[in-house]
Amino acid sequence: MRVTSFLFSILVASSFVAVGCSSSEDPPTQGELKINFSNPQLAVVTQKLEIFVFPNGSDTQCNDLVTGRTATGKWRDVWTKSSQPFDTCTLVRAPSSVKVPEVNFGKVAVGVVGLGADGKDVMVGCSKLTLGSGSFAEPITLVPVDPNAAQKLINGTTCTALTKFCAGECQ
Repeated sequence: MRVTSFLFSILVASSFVAVGCSSSEDPPTQGELKINFSNPQLAVVTQKLEIFVFPNGSDTQCNDLVTGRTATGKWRDVWTKSSQPFDTCTLVRAPSSVKVPEVNFGKVAVGVVGLGADGKDVMVGCSKLTLGSGSFAEPITLVPVDPNAAQKLINGTTCTALTKFCAGECQ
């Protein structure tokens, strides 16, 4: 089975700052996070996204985080910063409007949760990133929390692309 994925970029405007490396008058450095949906129809049924930043941990940190979130609906580690949940169509309409709280440069784990209409987790992903100036190369791939439940959600939509859903061309 071939998995098709769709990549959306979020310009992290004024969000990642180097503490101790700039004066208070310098603007924060900007970067770009990339969110990759492992299935375009799951992007459609994901109503909201939320981004979490965790302090750097072990090599298995992201696997541990995703496994824990999938099993319990909660993060096992304590996150240091998070975004407000934002509408998934924001990725299509105004990705630069997504705000992630300021964090220090360096190594972190970034977790993303996709929530369904009922507020429950539909998708989850994590990547270890080194935050600095510019684009963060490693995309955060979102995968279904529960493949069986995800398939039921997919069966309830006629949309095959987030762009079409956000344009109101399908349901």
